[in-house]
Amino acid sequence: MLKVEGPANTLVYSGNQGDSIYQPKGNTVQATPQQSQSLAQNKVTPPAQKKVQPPIQKKVAPPIQKKVEAPAPKKVEPPVQKKVAPPAPKKVAPPVQKKVAPPAPKKVAPPVQKKVEALAPKKVEPSVQKNTARVVQNKVAPPPLNKDEPIARNKKERIKYGKIVYNQVCITCHQADGQGIASAFPPLAKSDYLNDDMPRAVETVIHGLTGKLTVNGQNFNSIMPPLNLSDESIANALTYVYSKWNNNGTEVTTKVVKTVRDKGVEAVQGTND
Repeated sequence: MLKVEGPANTLVYSGNQGDSIYQPKGNTVQATPQQSQSLAQNKVTPPAQKKVQPPIQKKVAPPIQKKVEAPAPKKVEPPVQKKVAPPAPKKVAPPVQKKVAPPAPKKVAPPVQKKVEALAPKKVEPSVQKNTARVVQNKVAPPPLNKDEPIARNKKERIKYGKIVYNQVCITCHQADGQGIASAFPPLAKSDYLNDDMPRAVETVIHGLTGKLTVNGQNFNSIMPPLNLSDESIANALTYVYSKWNNNGTEVTTKVVKTVRDKGVEAVQGTND
C-alpha cells in the first residue's frame, strides 16, 4: 500500500503499489513520471511457478502363474471278498408227542320228565266266518275322540279327512295305489270283498281279520290286527277307500260304524242309514 502525505502530515491519497492512478476519497490524482518510474521499480514481480512433471509410472509386469499339474489319481484295487461257506443247518429232532388218553365220558342220567297235565280247553264262542277268514268278535270300545280330529259334515269332507287316516294307518300294507302286497295283504282297489258287503268291511277294521282269504280271485293268508280308531276315523277312511280305485263309491257313516261295533254286522241289515 502506498501513502502520499501532504503538508502537516495530511493524507492526500492512498492506493496499491503499481497503480498508475490513485483514487483518494472524492479526488482523482495522476502520478508524475518520476512517481510512475519509482513505482515501476518498486513493483515486485511474483516468482515464476515451476512446472512439476508428474512422476513416471513404472509398468509392473503381472506375476507369472505357475502351472501346477494335478496329481495323478491313484488306482485303488477293490478288496478281495473272501468266500464264507454258510453254516450247515442243524438237524432238530421233532418233539415226541405224548399220547394222552381221552377222558372217559361221564354218564349223565337223563332228566326226569315231570308229567304235566294238559290244561282243559277253554270254551270259545264260535266266531262268525266271512269268506274263509275269521273275524274276532270281541267287543271293542272306541277310543275317545281326539280334540284335534276333524268332524266331516258331508261326503266330500269325509273323503278328504279319510285320505289323511289312510296315509297314516293303511298305506304301509295296502300301498298308495290300493293294490296291496301279493300273498300277504289283499288289494283294496276294485275289491269284491269291500263292494259286496260294506258292514263286513267295517267289522274287519274294528275287530281285525286272520286266516285264509280270497279277494279278486287271489288267495291270502295273513293277519290284520284290530285298528284302534274312533268311529269318525273309520267312517272317513272307508269312505275314502270306496271312492277310489274303481270301487262303488259307498259313503260309510259313523252311525253304521257304531252299530257294527255295538251289535254286530247283522244289526245293520245291509243298509247304510
